[in-house]
Amino acid sequence: MYQYLYSKIIKCYCGSSYRGQLHKTKPVYICLNYSTGKGCNRRAIKEEDINLFFRRYCDNHNIKFELSRNYIKELIEEIIVDKTGGFEIHYRNGDIQWYKDNGIKYV
Repeated sequence: MYQYLYSKIIKCYCGSSYRGQLHKTKPVYICLNYSTGKGCNRRAIKEEDINLFFRRYCDNHNIKFELSRNYIKELIEEIIVDKTGGFEIHYRNGDIQWYKDNGIKYV
């Protein structure tokens, strides 16, 4: 069984959580309200995309990069997906990393 690295920390703008599922053998996250037919739109977030942005953040801040659920939860507080499918990664130290269609921004 696949261990989703970001389960329970991805939130949708609608207030629901995202849950992991395999799409053609690749892990993605889908809004729980969409999955249960409660009215949200489908915005799949690929785990490999989050991994890429998390790695860039670690590299830019000279932090060890490790892909384990416990390590990720030590550094990342939550990931919020917006209406356009972009997302923000909120780190426990107060940093925010945004991914939008026009690129990555740090706050």
